[in-house]
Amino acid sequence: MAGKHDLMPLLGVVTVLVAVALTFTWPLIPQAAAQHDGGPPSRLEAFYTDRTSEAVRQYGYRLFDGLPLADVEPAGAVPDDYVLGVGDHLSVVLRGGRDLNLAVAVDGSGRVVLPELPPIAAAGRTLAEFRAATEGVVAARLGATDVYLTLEQARQIAVLLVGEVPRPGRYRLSAFATVLDALAAAGGVERHGSLRAIRLVRDGAESPVDLYALMQGDPTAPEMALRDNDRVVVPPLGATVAVVGDVRRPAVYELAPGHSEVAVPAALALAGGPLQPGPAALLRRTIGEDGIDRTVPIHSLDAEILDDGDVLRVAPRLAAADGQVTLVGHVTAPGPYALADTPTMMTLIGNGDRLGDTSYLPFAALERRDRASGARVLSAVDLTAVLSGQADPPLADGDRMIVLSVADIAFLASDPVLTLLRGEPLRVDDLARCAGLAALARAVGPENGRRSEDDRLTEAARRLTPVPAACPDAINRFPDLLPLAIEHAVVVWRGVSRPGLYPTASAAALSDLVALAGGESGTAARVVERPGAQAAYPGETVAATPPQVALVGPVVLPGWRDLAATPSLARLLGDGDSVQPEIYPLFGIVVRHDAGRLAERILPFSPTAIVTGDTDLSLQDGDWVRVFSSAEVERALGTAPSGGLAEVTPVTLPATSGTARPNRGVGALDDRRLAGLLADHTVDVSGAVARPGAYPVAGPTTLARIIEAAGGITRQADQTAVEVIREHADDAMPTTARFIVDLTWQRPETLYLTPGDAILVPPRYMPLVAAAVTIRGEVLRPGTYALVRGERLSDLIARAGGLTPHAFPGGAIFTRAAARARETADYRRLADQLDRELAARLLDPEPPTTGEVDLARRLVTELRTVDPAGRVVVEADPEILDLHPERDPLLAPGDVLHMPARSLSVRVSGEVLSPAALPFRTGMDADAYIRAAGGVTHFADRDRIFVLLPDGSAEPVAESLWSFTPVAIPPGATIIVPRDPEPFDFLALTGSLAGVLSQIAITAASISVISD
Repeated sequence: MAGKHDLMPLLGVVTVLVAVALTFTWPLIPQAAAQHDGGPPSRLEAFYTDRTSEAVRQYGYRLFDGLPLADVEPAGAVPDDYVLGVGDHLSVVLRGGRDLNLAVAVDGSGRVVLPELPPIAAAGRTLAEFRAATEGVVAARLGATDVYLTLEQARQIAVLLVGEVPRPGRYRLSAFATVLDALAAAGGVERHGSLRAIRLVRDGAESPVDLYALMQGDPTAPEMALRDNDRVVVPPLGATVAVVGDVRRPAVYELAPGHSEVAVPAALALAGGPLQPGPAALLRRTIGEDGIDRTVPIHSLDAEILDDGDVLRVAPRLAAADGQVTLVGHVTAPGPYALADTPTMMTLIGNGDRLGDTSYLPFAALERRDRASGARVLSAVDLTAVLSGQADPPLADGDRMIVLSVADIAFLASDPVLTLLRGEPLRVDDLARCAGLAALARAVGPENGRRSEDDRLTEAARRLTPVPAACPDAINRFPDLLPLAIEHAVVVWRGVSRPGLYPTASAAALSDLVALAGGESGTAARVVERPGAQAAYPGETVAATPPQVALVGPVVLPGWRDLAATPSLARLLGDGDSVQPEIYPLFGIVVRHDAGRLAERILPFSPTAIVTGDTDLSLQDGDWVRVFSSAEVERALGTAPSGGLAEVTPVTLPATSGTARPNRGVGALDDRRLAGLLADHTVDVSGAVARPGAYPVAGPTTLARIIEAAGGITRQADQTAVEVIREHADDAMPTTARFIVDLTWQRPETLYLTPGDAILVPPRYMPLVAAAVTIRGEVLRPGTYALVRGERLSDLIARAGGLTPHAFPGGAIFTRAAARARETADYRRLADQLDRELAARLLDPEPPTTGEVDLARRLVTELRTVDPAGRVVVEADPEILDLHPERDPLLAPGDVLHMPARSLSVRVSGEVLSPAALPFRTGMDADAYIRAAGGVTHFADRDRIFVLLPDGSAEPVAESLWSFTPVAIPPGATIIVPRDPEPFDFLALTGSLAGVLSQIAITAASISVISD
């Protein structure tokens, strides 16, 4: 795939050397398409793809795509040679003298303890050895008793993964895990990591692991089972070669560890061998010591060695000619014909009878074998000259005539073709789908030099609008047909309905080219490069209009204008009535092709300055005058509300003749170039203006116009201290100047700013914040109050008239928006984690039951829908706040204080049969209140019952090792019985659910108090 570059010369087809090079680089499209998966290409894949122009991927890295990340369990019965260790769980069944069913584990000392039996050593013994030892102990102590022993659950081992893996670190895996399982748990191997030199480090000794041997079915490849405290080290990728072309598995292959070269037969074996039997042409692409990438043929398999970075291409040898010529493409009777019956082109096309109704006559291709090398080369043929009798070249044995249709020619103006001609890279999947695109990418690649005529095609590709067209079959079958057609193309644009690239094998009449491009009969046309010419040659440009300029963007009537009527911008834009109200007033561009330098020029201008008569600019034939809307400028600079670079709005130009001429919307300027141009001409406006941001200006612009474009100064602005910052560049070092403008007496119409300047309109000090706080409940004037900077909670209570005699400040509930948002985010994050874990558990060999799944999903739904109060524990008693001002919190926008009345009840909430507010009784403990509420439900967590005190603090009810004093229940308290997390034990997140379930219960209790 070609990188970003200027258009390079098209490959010739007349020499044997070029033919050999093209033979090497013909891609096999089905194989390339098969390779295009597994994510974006790595840097190594891009390196080989750039050299071969086909999508070539690294072999073996998709091995980990289908491997599970969960612990590995054995399939079927555990073998008797399994070595037991601490943490293994066993099932022991005794039948006979004693009948017992026991589930036991190997304890920390490596033993298994059975009732009425002495401890039996297990760790380090195989399952068979431990079974025999158990049978001996049972027989000695219990008499005739049969022992049945199986492994129920394997222990976990700790394995360290380091090196080139996505997630290095220590992993806990099943004792049955292998190196492959450990790598899968770490996300596989990075594409810059080795698959062939992996090391398993155990007790100071290293064992090599070559995943190629595993993938290619080597029966001697070890399984590499892991043990506790093993280390798996993945080093960087070693030497590589690429094998492409006519092979079963084209890819980039890593060489064996420690090797920097490989024999050709071994490289072919890595790729699965040739795709089809028979002789094959082998070509080697290698980078020499001088840094030049060369292609050399391989004549002897045994003698040739591939070095690191080499490419081996396999291509089938062409069959010998057999006295036939072939007609293919858009014809009515395709197929082989005897050379004796069709010795010339006229006889092959049957005097035109074998051509299709829409065959493209100015250009066809003749494929002929070079006698010296046997390679096939293409040459252009003018079927118009053949049919008119002006030429009738003879045919040779094995010739093939390729006829295209008008629809096939439309592909020359498709988006991928124009992208390559503009010197931009093409996506790998586009190259994989069309062999002609891959050939064109190589033809315009940087290794092929540069010719001046190619710049005309580059310019045309920037001006033309891509048409939707699929890769034609003929171009896919004969890849070099596309570069050949481009090399012979005439650019036809302006004044036609189908502007594009029209190849011609020789000079073509202007009337014929205009007709092919959809122009009206009798339309006057001209060759831009040779005024007065009646025929166009390949590489020239045909315009079917008199000299014109284009006006595009948010204007009343976008389209082409005759240059004679609009010779300047002032004449084109008039007094401003030709533009839409949403036009951006300070920046527009003229896109002009400089024929002398074969380059494109961008000339910025200010629409406002043009309309007001402050300046003007003369126009030339072919100029694109582009104005923008304010929204387009914001999107291009990434300052739109959606953010990011967005495409500039496309436009369609109606021609003066009535035919529609679509274009890219910015002339020859693509979106990213436009964004760079705008960013290079901006004045930054910040502070107290309606729309702060970056504002492009074409040149020196008054401060008044820039502030007007920014929506004007706001009411909060301090107009006496507007700051202007300007950077001065000199030969030594850039300096920055800052000066203050007082707009109360200095006129902004007289102050000019240039691109790169910055304006800051500072705000005046505003003590009132544009936000509010709320106080409810037992205050004299409850309601919502505007927030003043520095205001504290005591100030809000005072503004509300103070507390009523019934107020209970010890039970005040204070909520804050930031706390509510944080709790909401925590709940949603936990819900996402539960969702992912539940999905993973459903893939386990023993998935959770339907009831467990339903329970987990209800909890996920509750976590997603719960609306936390965002309560913050504060002191709300004005007298205490007066004595301790450090406890008086600063208020924030959205704060709410609920001041309840003094309560003579105690609430019981959560998992009780009848949640209620019960009368307070002195000395009554939590258990008594819970019994009065009907007792706990089946789902209650008895060990985590707690009391939510009126001030928002909480105390556990259950006694602990550190506290034997029963909790006093004051009036206004809430006894909360949280939900038991035990039903969720099948999830790994169970440990964190207990606190979450308690917090949900607190939220419900707080909301209940506020509601009352």
